[in-house]
Amino acid sequence: MNLLQSCLRSELQKELDLIKKKNPRYSLRAMSRSLKLSSGMLSDFLKGKRSFSLSRIEIILSHTDLKLSKTRSLVRKLRTTELATHEEIVDHYPARDRTKIDEDQYAMIAEWHNYGILSLAKTADFVPEVEWIANRLGIAPILVEESLERLIRLRLLDGDEVAGFKTTGKSFTTSDGISSEILKKSQQENLELAGKSLFRDDVSIRDFCSMTMAVDPSKVDEVKRRVRSFMESISDLLENGERTEVYQAQFQLFPLTRRRQGRNS
Repeated sequence: MNLLQSCLRSELQKELDLIKKKNPRYSLRAMSRSLKLSSGMLSDFLKGKRSFSLSRIEIILSHTDLKLSKTRSLVRKLRTTELATHEEIVDHYPARDRTKIDEDQYAMIAEWHNYGILSLAKTADFVPEVEWIANRLGIAPILVEESLERLIRLRLLDGDEVAGFKTTGKSFTTSDGISSEILKKSQQENLELAGKSLFRDDVSIRDFCSMTMAVDPSKVDEVKRRVRSFMESISDLLENGERTEVYQAQFQLFPLTRRRQGRNS
């Protein structure tokens, strides 16, 4: 990726210099608009103060008529290598244990900050700037940039940092057919977020409760159905009003005892 950054930086600077020779009124700001970037982002990139993700570079290339031939060639090579590596990882799991999904869909399921950014975009005081979003969610700016690009590709978000972002209203849901390994990773992240909130957030803005009981395991499916319905009603209640914060609701139901042999088998 360092080679790709250097190549793009060099080609963009060369193009900028050539265009300015032909048209002295042409500026970095004009180039940034054509690339769908803020002038600050482009300036920092050309100075070597920031880098772009592979996905962001692909978006830049798609928005410009500039040749940038070496950069385009490098992107193709990187994507080819990445695809081969991804296929090796996928082939590690048996076909019966997975539903085929692409890289963006995988990330939406496995990485919490994608939903966090999508929800944050619905708040009343949302500011469509990478640094602001990163500060609000407590994550690195590079994660925000990659997530914004992903949300736009999935058509869950529309716009850019210059014009502003807005949600499209399209929803993203998962099914029970998704690989258990992917869902386990997602649930593990959710539990880690809950653990951080337990020690970070005052009890006035959070709620953790639990109970232990002897149960009839045959009723678990009915409980799961009721919980999903309850979670939807909670979402409707919390989203009906002035939205200024992003929350995550969780419910855990799991056995403390080991299953007795010969029962429900």
